[in-house]
Amino acid sequence: MCPSGRRRRRVAKDIAAAPQKLAEEAAEVVIEVVRRERSAVIHESVDLLYNLVVLWSELGITSPKIWAEMDRRQALFGVAEKLPKDVGVSSTSPAGY
Repeated sequence: MCPSGRRRRRVAKDIAAAPQKLAEEAAEVVIEVVRRERSAVIHESVDLLYNLVVLWSELGITSPKIWAEMDRRQALFGVAEKLPKDVGVSSTSPAGY
């Protein structure tokens, strides 16, 4: 098998495992927060963000789209963790979804 074939297989395997890896990294961040290990929180957060960006990339989501959605929510609701239950995301949202 050519190197590019092996690489495609490895990438496909990595993407299939990415959601689980993302959850594992999130749990590790939480554990370090509870332990109040500031340096470990930083390191685990980088791992978490890396895995999140891998998933975004696989789905064709760019960071400007993420920031646009954050800006949209802040404009509507101030700094909010998530949208209120009665507000959905429409295909005509300013974030371009």
